Amino acid sequence: MPAAQPKEGIGFELYVAAALKTEPQKLDGRSLDLTEFYFNINPRTYPRGLTKAGYDVTVDITASKDNVEYLIECKSSKHRDQILDLNDSQFLKSMLEFLALEMLSEQTKWDFCYILATNYPVAKEIATLGQEGSTRQVERLRNALIGFGCKEHGETFNSGATSARRIVKVLRTLVCLELPDQYLRLKMSSDSEYRKNYETFSSRLKHLDLTLSQDGPAQVRRFQTVSFLCKSSSHEKCRNIPTDGMICHVGNIDSFTSELEPFRKRNETGIRMIRASQLGFSVNDVDYPRNVSTKEVSESITIALNSLIGDACLLYIVPGTFDVLLIDREIMVEKIKRCFDLHTLKYELDTVKEMRGLGASLKISAARFILSSYHLSCDEDDFISNEDANEHDV
Repeated sequence: MPAAQPKEGIGFELYVAAALKTEPQKLDGRSLDLTEFYFNINPRTYPRGLTKAGYDVTVDITASKDNVEYLIECKSSKHRDQILDLNDSQFLKSMLEFLALEMLSEQTKWDFCYILATNYPVAKEIATLGQEGSTRQVERLRNALIGFGCKEHGETFNSGATSARRIVKVLRTLVCLELPDQYLRLKMSSDSEYRKNYETFSSRLKHLDLTLSQDGPAQVRRFQTVSFLCKSSSHEKCRNIPTDGMICHVGNIDSFTSELEPFRKRNETGIRMIRASQLGFSVNDVDYPRNVSTKEVSESITIALNSLIGDACLLYIVPGTFDVLLIDREIMVEKIKRCFDLHTLKYELDTVKEMRGLGASLKISAARFILSSYHLSCDEDDFISNEDANEHDV
């Protein structure tokens, strides 16, 4: 199986910001209340010349009130068994970023606090090190940070950023916040205030990010935009959903779900192909930059639609045709798991009768997507199918 893939696009950051804005977070008997803070969900970059640490730092989310600013780093993984510990590269990377920002805080007298948000568990030793850690443990962490920093940033790395005093100070203010995917999905489907905050932040997300500059204008990096089902000039009912480094601009989702509902009620087999024309749209209703592949476009639309419709069903958009695979997640994940062959150590997809007619390529893509919805990450090589594509029953 592949290693965990942290930071899957920029969608997780929006979920984190909405959670923090909606209600106080309970943390080992204490509360973190940022509900009255102003959130900036556009990534902000602090260049090395500003921090003096020898490397640039990009903050995922900032939350500000009065003179206090929370700087929030987000790490997400598809793997349920992933644990963020002291030796994890993602933790070391986050610590180096927080230490650089702490150097900036010392220079500017800004009041920074730090949050590390994940969708998977954080080892208890991280949470307790700042309060209870011994000098030896702090020194061990410092050595790991210096080794990682030299490897990542080379000669420009300023090891002075990792002083033991500064490490302890950051750890004492660091909040480790675990927000599992199941919790976030429940909030999205059942909490109207959370959904409202998510949509507000989504609408604020610019199609560019700004890099703070020590001297001169900010540097700009534009996000690619995919448009789906938008025929509006006012865009009142449209939604902008961040998806793996792109923005998916979705038109009237209510109309789409209304067209989808009759098919959802008749999906007895667990998976069903629905032609785009049956849902009232065509390839002409999908607009995207020429340098983006149809596979990337379909993945972007897939992520956006599933975040908007909730857990009622699972949708997979077929690359090229943009037809829709309607999937009953619970039925199909069990059928795919049962087709795993203990001799070949592969998923034998041609034995799953419900997927007959899709063809090998679509079968494998759909199976990977279905398993990923349960945080089961697989490579294409983990699947076997020799079927040619046929017209799937609709």
